Amino acid sequence: MSLLTAGSLLTSIGFTISLSIADLAFDPERPNSVNLGILGASVISAALGFLLTWQVSPGRR
Repeated sequence: MSLLTAGSLLTSIGFTISLSIADLAFDPERPNSVNLGILGASVISAALGFLLTWQVSPGRR
């Protein structure tokens, strides 16, 4: 794995949040399960991105 992979995981946080904001702006009848799915994907992506960045960082001992 590389820092590029870790960075791509971290950028997916912004992507999932932007999907959530766009859906809030255009579809007020969205079920709560969709909101939880978007939030869950963002949290998982943040955790994996952090762990992978920590694992492949050059200064890690």
